[in-house]
Amino acid sequence: MKKSIVLALAAFIILLCGCGRQGTAEQSYAAEFTNNSMEQNQSNIVSEINRSPNFFTGNINSVINNEAPYDILITQTYHESTIIPDLLFFTRFSDATSNAFFYSNIIEKYNVDCVRNTESTRYIVFKTAENGLLYTFLNEDWGFPGNPSIRFSIYCKKELGKEEFQSVKQGTLIQEVGRIDPVIDVILKPIKQLDLKKASSFYTLHMLTDGVMMIFYNYSEEEQTWVVTDKIYSQENVLTVGEKIYDCTILPQDYIQ
Repeated sequence: MKKSIVLALAAFIILLCGCGRQGTAEQSYAAEFTNNSMEQNQSNIVSEINRSPNFFTGNINSVINNEAPYDILITQTYHESTIIPDLLFFTRFSDATSNAFFYSNIIEKYNVDCVRNTESTRYIVFKTAENGLLYTFLNEDWGFPGNPSIRFSIYCKKELGKEEFQSVKQGTLIQEVGRIDPVIDVILKPIKQLDLKKASSFYTLHMLTDGVMMIFYNYSEEEQTWVVTDKIYSQENVLTVGEKIYDCTILPQDYIQ
C-alpha cells in the first residue's frame, strides 16, 4: 500500500515538473513572438518613414492625366522579366509574388508617369522594353487616402479581337492560346522557373479591341501542361467572377496599336 502511494506521488511530481517546463517553453515562445512582432512593427515604422514622399502626399492624384498620350507621359520602360512577376504575376499566384500590394509599394520600385481615370476605374499604364503595355488597376475602396491597393493587372502586346479566340475551347492547351496572344509566353516563364504545378488553376486576362476576355486553366498531368477549362467575354469590359468584379475599362487612346 505504502509502495503504491509513493509511486503515485512520484508520478505526480514528474507530471508537475513536465507541466512547468511546458509552461516555461510556451512563455518563452510567447515572449519571442511578442519581441519579434515589436521588432517587425518598428521595422514597418522605419519603412514607412523611408517611403517615397508620394506615400504621404497622395501624389497619385497629382500624376493623373487623361489628355496626354502615354508615349509622351511615360519616361522609362521596364523589362518583362522584372515588372511582370511583380505586378501581373501578383494577380495569378499569391504565394509567388513580391509585396506589391499598394500604390506605395509600386512607387518604391517603378516610375509612375501615367495614371488614368475613367468613370468607373483608375489605372496605371506601364511600358515594357519588349513593346508591351501593362495596365495595373487600382482599388480605391481598399487601401489608404492617396495609397490605393492593386486590384489586378492586364498585360497586352498585340492588338487582338474576340474573333481571334474563336478556336479556344475547353481542352485547348495553353501553348495554343499562346500562338494567338504572345502574352501567354511571358506569363509561362515565371511559372516554369518557379515550377508552380501546385498552382493547378489560374486565369489570364486579355484586353481586346472589342471587349475583354478571361480564360481559365487547370494543370493536366496527362498533357503535362495547363489546359483551358472555360472562357468568359464581355463587350462592356466588365467581367463578374463569383463575387469579384473585373472592370477593365480604359481610355480609347490607351489601347495598344
